[in-house]
Amino acid sequence: MTTPEPRMLNGSPHSHAHRLLREAKYRKAIDDYRKLVRADPANAILGLELACALAGAGEIEEARSLLGPLGSDKLSRAEKSRYSTARAWIAARQGQQDEARGLLEEAVSAAPEFTPARVGLARFLAFAQRDFDQARIQLEAAAAVHGSDSVLALHRVAVELEAKDYKEASRIARDQMRDFGFSPRLWLAALLSRLAATPRQGFVAVILLGLLAFIPILGPSIYVCSTLLAVAYLVLLRRVSARFLAYPLTYWLAITGFYVGRVIFWGRAVP
Repeated sequence: MTTPEPRMLNGSPHSHAHRLLREAKYRKAIDDYRKLVRADPANAILGLELACALAGAGEIEEARSLLGPLGSDKLSRAEKSRYSTARAWIAARQGQQDEARGLLEEAVSAAPEFTPARVGLARFLAFAQRDFDQARIQLEAAAAVHGSDSVLALHRVAVELEAKDYKEASRIARDQMRDFGFSPRLWLAALLSRLAATPRQGFVAVILLGLLAFIPILGPSIYVCSTLLAVAYLVLLRRVSARFLAYPLTYWLAITGFYVGRVIFWGRAVP
């Protein structure tokens, strides 16, 4: 017996778990899906989405155990999309890139409305195969099905950063902030993409900030702010893209170097 494509109400437990899956917060998604599966063990969709979360988190054996009894020829379109997505993430974890891409394309073809499959395909195309044009197409198609939201916006910014189109990344982040209002993650994405769009990928601005750190009053404030920002990127955006961590960490290390120089020069850390 197959399960049709679920209709998720905003704010429902399934909607929350699904959003975590889209955001690649696999550990948190696993906890939510385990509760949903316990409450409704006959729902194949929930079990398959749990398998997706497990595969994304690297829990390969447990994901396989959930997929094992199933055959793709007996699944509904909705179920097949989840089944193929979970298998794709398992293949990607094992370095089987061609198989992973084929399975993700199969998942998208089976159920274009299953956003994690499209987002997964877009991320795979951008980060593993450097096919940025196709990655953009997939994210635009996901937005066309469900409408754009802050999660898709972050993935779009991440793809442009990976493609080193910093001005486009900055434009997307600004536009999405205007559409969705203030969001800490979008604000951080907008700040980083704007800085990366300046000369030398932001390092001219960082050097100027580093020089300002030698001013007695400004130095500690600049260092503390840069540290807090680096931590914010680590906590909020590291799962979206490595660029959201690599750039802030590099900027922070540069400012730290200037601040150490300031301490040596003045003989103390604070005025």
